[in-house]
Amino acid sequence: MVYWSLADTLAVALIVFDAWSILLAYSITRLAGGAPKGWYFVTAAFGVLLISTVTRLYFDIQTPDSLIGDTETGISLLVGVLLATGLFLLLKTFQSQLKAANPGSPQS
Repeated sequence: MVYWSLADTLAVALIVFDAWSILLAYSITRLAGGAPKGWYFVTAAFGVLLISTVTRLYFDIQTPDSLIGDTETGISLLVGVLLATGLFLLLKTFQSQLKAANPGSPQS
C-alpha cells in the first residue's frame, strides 16, 4: 500500500531543487577550473540533503508514520556542520585573496 500526502509532493520538489543545486555547484567548479576547499563542503551538504530527502520520501510513502524522525535531526546537524565549515573556509579563502590583491590596505 502506498501512502501519499502533500508533504510527499513537497519532498519531490525538494529533491528536484537539491539535485539542481548539486548540478549547479558542479558546473561552477568546472567553470572555475577548481574551487576552494570550503566549496566542496557546501557541495557535500547539498548531496547529504538530497540523500536524506530521497530516503525520507521512500519511507514516508511505504508507511503512514515516519520511521526516521530521530535520524532527520542527525542529518540536519550534519548538513549544518558541513555548511558552516564550508562557509568558514570560503570566508578565509576570500579574505586571503583580498589581502593578496590589496597588500597596503588595512583589513577589518
